[in-house]
Amino acid sequence: MSRINTLLSVAFVSMISVTSLTAFASSGFTPAATEVGGTSHPMPVTQTRAQVESELQAARADGSLARISSEAGYAPEFEKTTQGGLTREAVLQELRRAQEDGSMRRINSNRGY
Repeated sequence: MSRINTLLSVAFVSMISVTSLTAFASSGFTPAATEVGGTSHPMPVTQTRAQVESELQAARADGSLARISSEAGYAPEFEKTTQGGLTREAVLQELRRAQEDGSMRRINSNRGY
């Protein structure tokens, strides 16, 4: 009799484990502002498994997955290469003009502009 009870217990625990573990995939946790506690809530599912897998394949193909997974991390805003609007000479002229008309002194004072 104890063997049957053991088998039933194992089956019951397995069933509960499988059903509760699938809930983790579609639920989120928002920590509270205190040291302990928080709120569990359902997360919206917007993509199918096939869509996620195709995005993963595309990320592997274009190298973005390797960049994200690298030790340096991934910062897409730093990938943009933009040219500055002013030359070095133009910046120096602007600095000299600000020093001559006193606006540089006002900027560096505690009062600001």
